Amino acid sequence: MCVLERHDSEHFKRMFLGFAACKYGFTFCRPILFVDGTFLKSTHKQLKDFLEDGRVLVFVSDRHDGLLQAVKQIFPSSPHSHCLVHLKENLKKRFGGLDNSKKKYLVNLFNLCAYAPTVREFEKLLNKLKKEGGVKVAAFLDTLDNQHWCHAYFPGKRYGELSSNLVECFNNWIKKERSLTITLLFDKIRLKIMEQMSARRSASMKWKGVICPIMEKKFKGLFNVSKTWAISRSSDDLYEVRCDPSVSVNISSRSCSCGEWQINSFPCAHAFCALKRGGKNLNDYVDHYYSVDAFHNTYSKSINPVPTIWKDVSVGSDANVLLPPLCNKRPPGRPRTERIPSTGVKSRKITCGRCGQVGRHNRARCKESLQH
Repeated sequence: MCVLERHDSEHFKRMFLGFAACKYGFTFCRPILFVDGTFLKSTHKQLKDFLEDGRVLVFVSDRHDGLLQAVKQIFPSSPHSHCLVHLKENLKKRFGGLDNSKKKYLVNLFNLCAYAPTVREFEKLLNKLKKEGGVKVAAFLDTLDNQHWCHAYFPGKRYGELSSNLVECFNNWIKKERSLTITLLFDKIRLKIMEQMSARRSASMKWKGVICPIMEKKFKGLFNVSKTWAISRSSDDLYEVRCDPSVSVNISSRSCSCGEWQINSFPCAHAFCALKRGGKNLNDYVDHYYSVDAFHNTYSKSINPVPTIWKDVSVGSDANVLLPPLCNKRPPGRPRTERIPSTGVKSRKITCGRCGQVGRHNRARCKESLQH
């Protein structure tokens, strides 16, 4: 799918490009989209047309104003999660005058709030954070809607994902290519994705299990955690796992009173213990998205090569000619290559320790003459 937009003057405005292989593969992936930076409303419309497959998509992003509004308008039924990494950076800005150990403690407490699997545990930790963080931390928490950042209140299914760092990884992956011209940029991204899909397709053909190797490794970890617990059977589907604290597991509803199974769509240690006691096949209780079959299907299609030898193309009228982008006056300094900060993140101005000026140099690079 390719959608090209022009200005009224026939100059290039923007382009949306989606590969059929990626669209097909996404239907076997968890319905989560990690987004970052500024995404315009019209771009989101093309994304909706490209990815709409009847599933409810969950968005994970920072709190950039334009992005929040675009998702709300184009995907009104999609739950929207705020990236925990960005929220913690926002929170740190409120810690004026605190020593580093106190800052680290409060950020960790905020992190525990986000990951708390039950409302009761969340509220307990949140009250503790407000009490120990003081007025500034409480004011920051008041700007957050619980349903957008913590596990306990989130209305959608995000499989335990709380960060949009996957986008940062992609941005770094194409960092060199981003300085290229538009056509070269698209082509280089196509080549990178084409090679990656081929490599993952080949690698997964060697897998012999039912679920992906990384999930098999998690099962081994659950065994080590739960091997000393006692378990009692209530019925074919209900079990009580006696640990600290004790919990109840319902196999038929794939739920545990600890909340972890519901959040991750992967059995928690308590559920693992109950499934083993009930003689169940563990693989049958893992979400299909974690299976080898789903991984195979995700990368089963190929992106076709694009040769540079073309048939002769007849040039039509001037009305079909696309003009290059409108070039505004380039701002001074090196072009921006890093991400656009989210709401609440402020850039730190450099102050030279030698001359006292605020700008782009420090003491080591200062060339100002000093008056004595």
